[in-house]
Amino acid sequence: MKELVLVIGTLDTKGPEVAYVRDKLKEFGLNPYVIDVGILGEPIGITPDFSKAELAQYGGTTIEKVQNAGSRGAAVELMREFVVKKVTEMVANKEVIGAIGLGGAEGGVMTAAALMALPIGAPKIVISPIASGKHEFAPLVGTTDMMTMHSIVDILGLNDISKTIFDNAAAAVFGMIQKGHQLTKPKPGTKAVAVTMLGNTNTAITAMQPLMKEAGYELVVFHANGVGGPAMEELAEAGQFVGIIDFTPNEMAANLVGGIHVANENRLKVAGRLGLPQVVVPGCVDFVVFAMVKVTVEIRSEIETNSFLDKFFLIIFSFLHLI
Repeated sequence: MKELVLVIGTLDTKGPEVAYVRDKLKEFGLNPYVIDVGILGEPIGITPDFSKAELAQYGGTTIEKVQNAGSRGAAVELMREFVVKKVTEMVANKEVIGAIGLGGAEGGVMTAAALMALPIGAPKIVISPIASGKHEFAPLVGTTDMMTMHSIVDILGLNDISKTIFDNAAAAVFGMIQKGHQLTKPKPGTKAVAVTMLGNTNTAITAMQPLMKEAGYELVVFHANGVGGPAMEELAEAGQFVGIIDFTPNEMAANLVGGIHVANENRLKVAGRLGLPQVVVPGCVDFVVFAMVKVTVEIRSEIETNSFLDKFFLIIFSFLHLI
């Protein structure tokens, strides 16, 4: 059977849009396979290759039980779990060469979770109106090489704008399948060493590179921003490295006190479990990074602000108000 390009969406709300993407992939000579992750209604204008009832059954239950899970959130979580399991199995069986997911907020996150099962280098595109930067990208990207395409308009209806987005997404998948490639196992003799870095450790890592190269090792640098560390350790588990220099384990500090560089519970445990040589340097563990929040404070006061002192006290008042 020709390898598949998955198209995943909630067909009870986005059937025509998924059908359009499916047909565009067919025009490129690809073999699309539609998975329905809808919950309530029937597919609109499309027959899936793997229905929501089949997906629920694959997960060990029925679509009726999913529909009566107690809340919409609970039902979405079940379907997310089932589609991730299904796609992971298809990838393990080498049936899939690429995927496109379409969805709004819940649908976008649900389809993205499934696409994360595809290996690095396999085309994976999530089309969603929340892929705008106003929302967190973590649920859409994870630690993968996901491409996120902002739909601009909501995914409800076919028009010149939406069709342009869908056309280009299909073309991107086709182009990557034709000219791109998936990550392969390291070639014999390759000695790649992973290293973590942030701005404050940049100078040290830059100085380290030629020394490691002279010794016959290639440094692969990861930005220790809450994603880089876990991604590094996932790739270590996949056999990409002969060792790790955790020069910037600041994600461990974030794990303790919070911020936007929080990693996961496995951070700093993987190398030991794998038996990989590892050097840990306490770079950047003395600070954490929190998100900047823009706050506008309106101060109503009869104080004349022409004098420097009055302005100074207003600044102090504003600061105290913020904290």
